[in-house]
Amino acid sequence: MRILISILLVAGLIACQTREEKLKEAEQEAQFLADKKAALLKGLGESMQGRGAEGARDLGQGVGDVLKGVAKGLDASLGSLPVEVSASLTERGVKAERAGQRGAVGRDQGDEPKQEVIAVYLIYERPFAGTLRLRALEKDGREVGRATANVDAPAGAAAYVDFSFDGRTPLKLVDRVELSAP
Repeated sequence: MRILISILLVAGLIACQTREEKLKEAEQEAQFLADKKAALLKGLGESMQGRGAEGARDLGQGVGDVLKGVAKGLDASLGSLPVEVSASLTERGVKAERAGQRGAVGRDQGDEPKQEVIAVYLIYERPFAGTLRLRALEKDGREVGRATANVDAPAGAAAYVDFSFDGRTPLKLVDRVELSAP
């Protein structure tokens, strides 16, 4: 047993490093890690020089495509409505290109909307002066509201026309609109 303890003591003395030796070893290890990270950064920098511009261009194009898609999706989902134009208006040279909900305009004292607005983009192939009626319809064809607007447009004109509905009109239910002249 004494021999075993003696061997362990001698091995411990041999294995023990002085403070200076420990510091020197730690310094060398830190230097190695720093050199390794510097080499990694240098390699990354060289790679970025060669492919960085290409990658940045591709990233920019991808982000642009995403933003365009989001804008188109919002335009389609936030109130774009099919417009049916009556035969009599079509014969008079009135065409509708698009319609969309503008939402509530104005508020009363109870914070309820005074008017709900649907804007319709109209093109006049011939002069038109008169009243237009817009019916708001649910998917099953039931009417949920109607509004009129007075128009006086020369041939070749085009503009959005706002049709103001009662504030209680549930425009969220509107699936399509019908444009006619009463």
